[in-house]
Order: sequence, then C-alpha cells, then structure tokens
Amino acid sequence: MKRILWLLALLPWTCLQAGTLTIDWPLYAGKQAVITVMKDLSCDTLGGIVLDKNGKGSVTCPERLPMPGIGMLIFPEQPDVKIQFIISPTENARIQGTSSKEYHVTNSRENECLDRWFMQLLRLKQKLGLNHELSKRYERNDQFYHQLYAETKRVATHLKVLQDSINNSSLFAAKYINYRVAREEILRDAAGNHEERTIARNYFRNDIDFETLYNSGLWQEIINRCLAAYVQEGDYYGQFGPDVVMQLKRIKSQEVYTALADAAITITETFAWTSDQKIITDFLLTDKRLQQPSGKLAKLVDLQKNQEGSRASDLVVNETVGQPESQVPAISVLKSNELSKQYSLLFFYRSDCDHCIDVLHKIKARYDELKNKGFRVISVSADTEQQEFERTAAISPWPDKLYDRNGFDGVNFRNYAVLGTPTLYVLDHNGIIRSKPATAEALFTWLQQQAVSGQ
Repeated sequence: MKRILWLLALLPWTCLQAGTLTIDWPLYAGKQAVITVMKDLSCDTLGGIVLDKNGKGSVTCPERLPMPGIGMLIFPEQPDVKIQFIISPTENARIQGTSSKEYHVTNSRENECLDRWFMQLLRLKQKLGLNHELSKRYERNDQFYHQLYAETKRVATHLKVLQDSINNSSLFAAKYINYRVAREEILRDAAGNHEERTIARNYFRNDIDFETLYNSGLWQEIINRCLAAYVQEGDYYGQFGPDVVMQLKRIKSQEVYTALADAAITITETFAWTSDQKIITDFLLTDKRLQQPSGKLAKLVDLQKNQEGSRASDLVVNETVGQPESQVPAISVLKSNELSKQYSLLFFYRSDCDHCIDVLHKIKARYDELKNKGFRVISVSADTEQQEFERTAAISPWPDKLYDRNGFDGVNFRNYAVLGTPTLYVLDHNGIIRSKPATAEALFTWLQQQAVSGQ
C-alpha cells in the first residue's frame, strides 16, 4: 500500500513536466537555443533558453501547443544549424548533439517511429524500384525474371504491412509521413487528367485532417496540389467552395478553422472563383465562429452591410492641394444617394490584376452604352503607387477615378468589404445596392434584364 501511495504522489509532478524538451549539446554551451513549431505558413516561437556551461537546458511547451507538430531547434548565433523534429505536448523529448551535424532525438516515441518508418519505407520502395528496372532486362521465361517477380511480391507484401501499420497509428508521425507520401506520390500529377483530378479532390475532401496538417509544415504544399482538381476545364470546377465548407464543419480548433477560412478566401480571390467565394462567405457568416476576425475575414463580416437592397456606403475622395513640396490631403465625401439620377457603377480594381484589366476593357468598350442608360462609372483603385494608378487611369474614359492609396486597407475598400478585385457594385439613384455582378458579362446581362422588365 505504501508503494502505491508513493507512486500516486508523483503523478501531479509528472503531468506538470509533460511537454518538456531537454537539450544536451556541449558544442553550444552558453549559446541561446530557440524552439519553434510550424503553423500553416509560419513558425510560432514556443520558447528559448541559454544553455549552461555543459550545453544543457530545457524548454517546456506552452499551452498554445495542444497537439504535436513539426518543431525546429535553432541557435541564432549559428544560423546554419536548424534541427527539425516532432515536438509533442505529451512527450519529454531529448535532443543530444555530438557535433554541428550529428544529433539524435531520444525519449520520444513520435520521433523514434518517424525515423524508423521513414527508413523502412525508403528501403522497401528502393527495392521495388530496383526490381522493376531489373525486370526490364530479362524475358518473362528467364529464371531470374521469376526470381525477381517472387522477390518483388515479397517486398510489396512487406510494404503493405508497413503502410497498414502507419495508417492504423494515431501518432502524428504517421500522419506526417502520409502527407509526405501524398505530396510526392498521390498528388504529384494532380493536374494530369480527370482520374488524377478525382484523386486530388477525394484526397482534399476525405483524407486531409487539417488540424494535423496545420502543424506539419506541409500546409501550403498539400492544399496547393489539391487545387488542380478544381480548375475551370475540369469536372469539379465550382466544387471548391462546398468542399471547403464540408471541411470547416469538421474542424474543432478555432485557430485551424480561421486559418483554413483565410486560406480558402485567398485562393478564391487569386483564381477569381467568385461562386466558390460566395459559398464560403455565406457559410462563415451563418456559422458565426469567426472571433475578432482581421484582414480578409474581417471584410466577410462587413459583407452583411453590403448585400443587395441595402444602403451603400458613401465614397471618400482623397485629394491633395498646394505645391508638390507642400501638398496636404483634402478629403471630401460623395454621398451614395447623390451620385447619379439613375445608376452608378462602382468598379474596384488594382492595376497588376490581369482579370481587372480585362473587365476594365470590357466596360470601356461599352462605356457609351452605359452613359446612354444613365450610368455614372466610378473606378476605385487599390494601387499603392501613384504612377501605376495614373497609367491605368489614362486608359479609362470615365472622369471619376478614385485612388485609395492604402490598397485594400483604403477606406472605400473597407467600407465596401472588397475581398478581391475586380469587384462591381450597381447602385440606384437612392444609393441602394441593386446588383453585385461577379463579371462584366454578368453586369451586361443584368442591364439587359432591366431593359426587358422596363426598369
């Protein structure tokens, strides 16, 4: 009984120590050591310590590391030394170094399994590859060919057993290896044909655990390879939005939820996947899980104020007065209900956006028609360089060309919740949003519909 009580007394201390990384590297005695962990596209610093005179020290994982991930040990004074390993809040791993390039991680099942599985996979796949090449040199009736065939089947069986073992493991190491395999094999030719695109889409929908991918350092690579499934010429164009929503519903971590939402909005903006963006936006606004959003996600919340039928924000005009050396800003306001006696077309763009310039030329080609229908065209630039703005403004025939100067952080871009360019708004004479056409073609289709209905 005394022995049991003694063991129980140690449990609280043991729990408190979980997630401690010990460093034992005599070569770097007295040097600062910093521990980081991968998070989507960035690194989060978990802590740092100055090693003692024997090169020893320890860092405890903070609470913001709720699950294992790919960590990095760096010595700021030795920028060429970057040690990558799995860091886990449930393990007390130890990194022991014997030279600047030789080290090993002990007391960590995650790292032990990662190293062992990786070497086993490498060895078995190398054997399969070698046997495949050798088999090309022999006829099928050759005795050595049959020996190679038997050996290949044996190696393939061992490989399947190993892969099943990895797939059935709950360790982060297993998921990390599978992401590496997906990047190098499963998703390698995702844009090749319909079959490969189907594989990529199914992988995105069914095989990615975004909460483990988040800390893997492979976040961007895996997502980008899956995007080939959704190209316009493929059968899954327009399905990115629904597939992202399905994944967002599965994610429990608020941090990962926000990261995927932000990545998805950026992707839809980059590829002008307007319908996908609307599906994701509508879900996020309905789901209401975004907490203190910033950047693009903050603008999603503002989209609620800019729906069809709502009163549009007034436009802020930034001008300058005086000589160039003494210019001062002059700010005026164009009230949205005083812009035009009939309609106003607001065109948000940036000059380095090819799709924006394409829309600009299409509006320019039918500008006289728009004027005859009572339209006042107002373009609002996200350019941050005045010369760039002036070059594009020079080819625009309408007189109203606003320059926000601060890019997407400009007041008009914020007020109209512009997530990406080009963005179009049609306002009536009362400043009410009548339409938000996704393309120039959609704008002219809307015009035609208004003509038919006599409005």
